[in-house]
Amino acid sequence: MMEAGLVDFFRRRQLARDGFTVAPRFLSAPAALELAAVVRAIYEMLAAAETIEDPHLADHFRRWQGVWLKPLPQFLSGADPEMAARLQRAVAAVSGRARRLLGEGWYLLEQCSFFRRPSSPTTLLRWHIDADGAQIGKAESVNVWLPLDEVGVDLPSLDVIPGSHRKMRKLPLLTDEDYDRDDEFAAALGAAVTPRLQPGDALIFDQYILHRSQPTALKEFSRTSCEMRFARDSLRGR
Repeated sequence: MMEAGLVDFFRRRQLARDGFTVAPRFLSAPAALELAAVVRAIYEMLAAAETIEDPHLADHFRRWQGVWLKPLPQFLSGADPEMAARLQRAVAAVSGRARRLLGEGWYLLEQCSFFRRPSSPTTLLRWHIDADGAQIGKAESVNVWLPLDEVGVDLPSLDVIPGSHRKMRKLPLLTDEDYDRDDEFAAALGAAVTPRLQPGDALIFDQYILHRSQPTALKEFSRTSCEMRFARDSLRGR
């Protein structure tokens, strides 16, 4: 069996070459179960809360069932300190594993990280790149996308276009708040692939890779995922 460090080395090479890599069992089974339990408990707490004091946390949650990671610890520290501690440990597990795979020069961008729970085709994302949509503002950044449900068969995964990060990096960023690209534009960059992932697996992709939510014929569904964005530590302050 190939050593873990060597496996991660080849994943980094694939990430650079194709703009994405799939990391099966990115999290251990216990860590994946704990992350899922914490995230689902947070959704229940936010849904039950009479008021959410942070306006941005409230806006993301009410508009698109998104949970913004940056203000979340403060909300939890007042509502449930034990849940705040569990979230901190779960995020640390993801961050630690990401640094082992990507290298020690990477850190979590809490301001660009979210939990997401689409529930209908209208809430799925069209073709876009994170450099536009998430407005990361860093030269090097990746998304560690962790579905908390099995995706790619019944529930939607992500479609990604291998190698599109090289072409998209040469284009000017979109700044008019319409960050979507149409199907014709995407098809011109190549054929999409759709990873099938289990809870604990991760899809890791460059901020310039063209991707979208996998289309589905389901009228209603519930798929929860974590999008944890990381940047190189050497780029702080730029």
